[in-house]
Amino acid sequence: MKPQKNNKGNEVRRRKTVGFSSSKGDVTKAQDLALAVTNLISLEEHLAFTAMKTGNSDFHEMAKAVRKIRIMCLRNLIGEPAGELWCSSKHALSAMMRLFEVASKEEGKKCEEYMKAAFDLYQLFWLFKEIGNDGTKTKKA
Repeated sequence: MKPQKNNKGNEVRRRKTVGFSSSKGDVTKAQDLALAVTNLISLEEHLAFTAMKTGNSDFHEMAKAVRKIRIMCLRNLIGEPAGELWCSSKHALSAMMRLFEVASKEEGKKCEEYMKAAFDLYQLFWLFKEIGNDGTKTKKA
């Protein structure tokens, strides 16, 4: 991004919010997909816990089906990034969603702190996406 000059002629770098479209308030397809992945991760977790709490293995099968969808969505979103960025991306989105959940149960300063932390993780996810596909594919075991 090319630096701009303010009214005094000094260079000013505008911070680009990755993952967002140029239209104010517009949600991109990639953002929608990222949020879908967060919900799929949570759905997997809830199904796994339900399987354990009920002893019903059908819930494990449902979790496996949801996992396949989540993998497909995440792959369409981030491709095959280098190193551990696949898992890092997944965990950043998962932690972001959990912090939003915690924030919704808080008020005032605590709510703001959790919301900021969640948004920071969201930004980190987009950074992972941006740098993760530098042409280096992850090695398959």
